[in-house]
Amino acid sequence: MTTARDAAKAEATGSTVTFEFDGESYEIEPSLTWDLDAMEAYEEGNLVTCVRLILGPAQYTKFKPKGAKRTVGDLGRLFNAIQEAGGAGN
Repeated sequence: MTTARDAAKAEATGSTVTFEFDGESYEIEPSLTWDLDAMEAYEEGNLVTCVRLILGPAQYTKFKPKGAKRTVGDLGRLFNAIQEAGGAGN
C-alpha cells in the first residue's frame, strides 16, 4: 500500500508511484504533475476520462480490458486508490 509519505517523496524527487488495485500494479505520476485536462474532466463529472488520462491508455486497458465487465463502483475504488497513491489532497 502506498502511503502519504511515499507520495510526498515521489513529489519531492519527481519519481513515479506504484500502487496495487485488484491484484494489478499501476504506476502514476505524483498528483502535482497530473495533466490539467484530467482535473478539468473530473470537475466536469467525467471520471472515466479523468482516470484514463492519469493512467494512460495501456494502464487503463489493464483496468478495463476489451470485453471486461467493470462497474462504476470499480471505477470509484480505482480513483480513490489513485488519489491516495498520487498524494492528492495531501
